[in-house]
Amino acid sequence: MDTALSDLLLKVCASQNIPCELIPSGAGHDSAMFANAGIPSAMLFVRNQHGSHNPEEAMDLDDFMLGAAALDQAIHEIR
Repeated sequence: MDTALSDLLLKVCASQNIPCELIPSGAGHDSAMFANAGIPSAMLFVRNQHGSHNPEEAMDLDDFMLGAAALDQAIHEIR
């Protein structure tokens, strides 16, 4: 993952008082094609019950909206 983009996501979450942490992930397949093409990549995960790729996974709408707000601010800061 691109360090600058990861740092930006951490900064944005902190500025919005959104609890966050930098975590290792096996989800590289989601951005590997971009990263391998030289396009800076990072991922923003939103917590959910039972974990990702689980038929029982469930996300709280408030958590989703916090993630969307953080992503929106990060995109505006990149421009």
